[in-house]
Amino acid sequence: MRSTPPRRHAVEVSRAGEEIGDLSDLCGQTCLRACRCKTTARRLRRAIAPSVNLAPQEGDAPMVEHLENAASSMIGSCLAREALASVEEQWNAAAFTWDVEALAMIYTEDAVMFGGRPGLTSGRQQIRQYFASYRHILRSTTLQLIEQQVIELGPDTFVAQGFGAFEFTLMNGRRSETVLRTTLTIVKREGRWRVVRHHFSPTPEAPPIPE
Repeated sequence: MRSTPPRRHAVEVSRAGEEIGDLSDLCGQTCLRACRCKTTARRLRRAIAPSVNLAPQEGDAPMVEHLENAASSMIGSCLAREALASVEEQWNAAAFTWDVEALAMIYTEDAVMFGGRPGLTSGRQQIRQYFASYRHILRSTTLQLIEQQVIELGPDTFVAQGFGAFEFTLMNGRRSETVLRTTLTIVKREGRWRVVRHHFSPTPEAPPIPE
């Protein structure tokens, strides 16, 4: 491992910290809108690399560990935002004209869904039929995922839970809106983010306990 003068080492560690701070702002400001997470992740890794590769200096181990942890956390957070934003974007693009095939393709072949119809919908073919059942009711729909809490379950696997604000345009031209509770498990399959578990439900007015 190469040796680095203490002053230069301190400067490079400091610069890595500043870069990560700047990229934290970038991640929060742009990931949901522009899906620039891969670029951000590369910049994060470049920022942390100098301090990781430098010869250790007395007293700097906690700082290097902190920077590594901060970079890893932000990369994970950024990918989670990318995954959720991608699913929302795909869903809205398909639902704008209620494209049943495009809606079904957002889901994996083995996806499972609790939607707005009775029963559990299993597999992409049943999901396609589920969306087709609204074909003569809905002309267009938009979905905004709000107040989402996202956690990483594993590599390229996230679960997002929060609320979905829907705006519907019916076939007769009338408009309506609603807010549902949402849970989505999102995975990367065949090079794109897809939904493997989907549960949307209304917020109960009272606890569902029989009297």
